Amino acid sequence: MFPTVSRLLSKRFKPSSKYLFLMNSHTLWINNVTSEGLTYCRNVQLYSTLKQSVVHDLCADINVSELKAKHKHEALSCSLADIVQSEVEQRLSNAIKQLNERELRFLKIVQLEHSFLFSEGYSIPPPEDLTDRNWLEAMTMSSMEERLMYYCNLERIVKKQKTEGEKRIEEMCPDSNTDGENSLSIFLRCLGPSQEERLVNYRLASAMLHGGFLVIDLGFDQHQLSTDIDPLVTQLWNLYLLNGANLEPFHLVFTNCNFSGSVYRHLLLTYLVKVDFVMATFTEKSHMDIFSSENLIYLSSQSKENLSVFNPNKIYILGAYHDPLVHKKLSYTKARQENLTCLRLPIDQHVKWSHQAHKDLDLDNMVGILLSARDDGQWKKAFVSVVPMLVNQNV
Repeated sequence: MFPTVSRLLSKRFKPSSKYLFLMNSHTLWINNVTSEGLTYCRNVQLYSTLKQSVVHDLCADINVSELKAKHKHEALSCSLADIVQSEVEQRLSNAIKQLNERELRFLKIVQLEHSFLFSEGYSIPPPEDLTDRNWLEAMTMSSMEERLMYYCNLERIVKKQKTEGEKRIEEMCPDSNTDGENSLSIFLRCLGPSQEERLVNYRLASAMLHGGFLVIDLGFDQHQLSTDIDPLVTQLWNLYLLNGANLEPFHLVFTNCNFSGSVYRHLLLTYLVKVDFVMATFTEKSHMDIFSSENLIYLSSQSKENLSVFNPNKIYILGAYHDPLVHKKLSYTKARQENLTCLRLPIDQHVKWSHQAHKDLDLDNMVGILLSARDDGQWKKAFVSVVPMLVNQNV
């Protein structure tokens, strides 16, 4: 039986005396009106302390193997991913229905707060686009600032998906004067979805046998907040797809994997159920137990030394955590603790970074840059092609 919403919310909040709306053009604060409310103030921390997402708590007991066996036995027309998604959505819907009077009152407050922020012109999704899951996640956050950051991140994800979708459409519909230099992409477009998937799986399987290793360190579960899990899991899936699209992909090795943790479970329920075979290695072992430390290089933007040349004989490690404010130096600290060589990408040596753009890149962008640098050895081309929005190309 999955946990009640009351227990999930109790992880976040301690009941206080009263609450009241105080609004101006920039902020909305809640403070002191009813006996069952929550006290908020400007000094509350931007991030809450809950380490697991609502989806993880409500869906922790979903057995994907059982659903897979049921799907195979009953020969259902829908996919396994649809079955899992339906189960998750049903649990979230039931969670909303099980809210008690106090929680429903607080949900109305959160919805009113969102409507106010949307009317003020913040770049957030409209109320009708938010799902049961989004409202439950918002309810577990301890301040208006944290919810606003959560909404803004949802909007960024939607815009990014729309942009990527438009880009895929453009790639599928090239100009009529396409010449032979794009013959490979033309060949791929002639393939059906199943044939293209088989080709990608063949490449990934070949990489698992003969390719170079790229380590993704998943040993940061305890440092991830509920708001970090979605963007992190999206990055992990995107890097898997990006790697598979390369003609010579890496053999991805996900180390320090907690198979019952929120990150892996969310990755499994959201993305991994969509594919019949995951062509990558997931292990609870540390990279220190699998590879020689002499061949390991941890990549971190906090390092003071640059990775000048991509060395195919070395094994590079990427720390899998989401840190939008770049406050944590987790990968750099871990490399120091494990006495590993720690390097950063040679950004300053090859391109001029855009104003105010920090140099902590998403995992999928990191993989794209490494693939490009490995293939032709040109760092500038890699940065400009993978993250053009961050590179000042006028310099």
